[in-house]
Amino acid sequence: MRRVLLADLLAVANWLAPMPPGQRPEALAALIERAHLAHKVSRRLGHAHPLWGNGCLASAVAGLAHRSEGHDPDPDQLESLALVAAAVAGRQRRAQALREGRGQKKAPSESECVPSPVGRSDYVVFSAVTRKGRCNG
Repeated sequence: MRRVLLADLLAVANWLAPMPPGQRPEALAALIERAHLAHKVSRRLGHAHPLWGNGCLASAVAGLAHRSEGHDPDPDQLESLALVAAAVAGRQRRAQALREGRGQKKAPSESECVPSPVGRSDYVVFSAVTRKGRCNG
């Protein structure tokens, strides 16, 4: 699944709000799985899935029926937003634990990043190249 933005959370919460509270977790899990599969398809084929979008949650919910968003959120929308945020956070925690369990390094923090003392021009190799990409001599 693609990176989750605030607009994704709000779109999914708006879609979940009219549903009965008991059906929301199951519908949300199915939507997250669709978004994940759509992201795999879009990465592999280079274009969005025709029904599920490009892999973000907002595109996965865009083709589904949902009510129009009002100015003031009602309790159902707020509960749905909390459910979506908790599900996405849980998914991120599981993915992080899985990466750490496989021994993959996490991204270095700002304090661990040190610029290289070697400049880019140190690696430039000059050679005569023809139009066909072959070296002359």
